[in-house]
Amino acid sequence: GGPYRDAISTMCNELQSNRLKLLIPTPNNREQIGENVDQWLPNPSATSPEQLSQFEFLGKLMGIAIRTGNPLNLDLTSSFWKKLCGAKLTRRDLREMDGRVAELLRRLEEEEEEEATHFCFTTVLSDCTEVELVPGGRRRVVTPENAREY
Repeated sequence: GGPYRDAISTMCNELQSNRLKLLIPTPNNREQIGENVDQWLPNPSATSPEQLSQFEFLGKLMGIAIRTGNPLNLDLTSSFWKKLCGAKLTRRDLREMDGRVAELLRRLEEEEEEEATHFCFTTVLSDCTEVELVPGGRRRVVTPENAREY
């Protein structure tokens, strides 16, 4: 315990809440399905100067935790830590964060044609923002012929 650890614990709890929106629940967390339903990841839409300053503070907090040997109580995804360390991401990392998308990609790779025809070249980010994967992606339907490109 002690006041220092209590303050750090409070900061971690606030980071993993709906108050700051700096970290957001993974799709598996949000939908309570698949693996690791308690994990969080950085909000890809947190780009305001204030939010970037908060990310910088979080980085400093992580540095202090490493130097003092006091781990932070943050449930961040393996993909977050791997990117931080420069490690390669795998399909398993995706499945641990977003099981539905991982399953969709598996089906597309196995050329289950009926699955592909219901999608366009867009994706939904972890903060539920839809983005085009290619210019005009909202109008481009995924077909068995272009499923690998998708």
